[in-house]
Amino acid sequence: MTAVVKGDAKTVAAALITPVNAVLLAQVHHEVTRERCEAIQRRLLATGKYGPCRDPRKTWLPEEDGGVDGKEYYADLDAAYRDAGYVDLSPGYCPALIAEDLLRIARRTLVECAQEFFPGITPDRLLCAGLAKYDEFIELLIKLVVNAPGYQKPMPFR
Repeated sequence: MTAVVKGDAKTVAAALITPVNAVLLAQVHHEVTRERCEAIQRRLLATGKYGPCRDPRKTWLPEEDGGVDGKEYYADLDAAYRDAGYVDLSPGYCPALIAEDLLRIARRTLVECAQEFFPGITPDRLLCAGLAKYDEFIELLIKLVVNAPGYQKPMPFR
């Protein structure tokens, strides 16, 4: 995939600051939310109330394949999420999956914003080339922006 770049690195970096910051913030939000949700899930599974499953990644499996008694587990999980502060969450929704979708949207928006400078490089074309190419392009855009002179982090991380 060959691209013609319209504009110099400084111009591209300046134009992509906002979408790059959105991706960086969405990544942090996703990581923190995933960690919190998995801790809640592990705590519930550790009670043994739902069967022998102890791995949150396997809860979707049928009980006979090592999963959980889904109806009770997911009702308790909804309550645990509410207790953890996720009060506006619809039943059956996972905060970590919502955060992951927000990250996906932010990443796609970044690629769409970059199309102005890299005509012909679209999210769909990149994905057709493989997820690795998609991820690599996003990482290159992020590096272009964060390594530009004068770049400031979207929020003060410690």
